[in-house]
Amino acid sequence: MKKLIGIAIALFSASSAQSQLYGELGYTSLKYKESGEVLGFTAAAKSSPSALRGVIGYEVNPNLGLESIFALGLSGSDYKVTANGRPFAVPGGAELEVNNALGFYLKPKTKLGDNLELFGRLGFLRADITLTALGESIKDSGSGLSGGAGLSYLVNPTTSVTVDYMQYYSKDGVKINGYTVGFGFKF
Repeated sequence: MKKLIGIAIALFSASSAQSQLYGELGYTSLKYKESGEVLGFTAAAKSSPSALRGVIGYEVNPNLGLESIFALGLSGSDYKVTANGRPFAVPGGAELEVNNALGFYLKPKTKLGDNLELFGRLGFLRADITLTALGESIKDSGSGLSGGAGLSYLVNPTTSVTVDYMQYYSKDGVKINGYTVGFGFKF
């Protein structure tokens, strides 16, 4: 039994030496789109809020990472509505803001050269938003499958520049996606 414990500790130590903890911090430009039927009209809405996104990841091996993503809204954006394809003016205007989001992902990746890496993400995300219109604030949240892809350029052994596109949410006529530009750091 002691021999098995020793082998397990040796294997864990070897994999821990090769595995690394990393983080990213970036600016995310989001696109929010919503469509459906309202009072017999074909209605649609769109907005372009922004967020600060952070990633904490664990590199399981050179081709796979496990990540946790969190985001905090930086700025809201006009919430533009159309009914039957025509603009609909909300008295006093309307604004949509992403309050926060939290997700967990698998990150398969491959090297394209010494300093360039292509990666994907597949996971699950929960987002909270607020719509402010007519003097009222309406909060809503949703969760679902999420995924995307991006590139990471290694500036030096511990720092990288990253760009990615993510489909954060797509369910019941609502879609939230966006581009992120950020910096990565290995610990």
